[in-house]
Amino acid sequence: MWVTVSILAALFWAAFLAATVLPLSSEAALSAALAAGVPAAWCLPVATLGNVLGSGTTFWLGRCGKMEWLRSCCRVSAEEIETARKRIGRYGGVAAFLCFLPLLGDGVAIALGFMRYPAGRFFGLMALGKLLRYLVWIILHQAVAA
Repeated sequence: MWVTVSILAALFWAAFLAATVLPLSSEAALSAALAAGVPAAWCLPVATLGNVLGSGTTFWLGRCGKMEWLRSCCRVSAEEIETARKRIGRYGGVAAFLCFLPLLGDGVAIALGFMRYPAGRFFGLMALGKLLRYLVWIILHQAVAA
């Protein structure tokens, strides 16, 4: 039992850290947990929760940013910021859903946080995307392992 708990804890932290800017593979950790005999029904929520909380941390770090930084440090005009906000309003949901994508997802989460995308909408769509990604990964893993 303790071995299973340890594997799930490692899976959680691997998924959490992989959702930040650290170059880790949560899919490899998920496959390792499945190969160790941990039931998929346990791995799916643990990996999803860890990855969602990791992206949530990245989102909230983006929220800590200030618009003045864009204006002063990056020399972005008020019009460019407003254009970006309109795009976020239009495509933010799709972007939040696609936060599961490697490399791109971290930047999207930071940008959505920075542009003050609604947190509830972000978490719901981002969690759905991550859950579906892990579900597909588990199905592929089991098909290959069979």
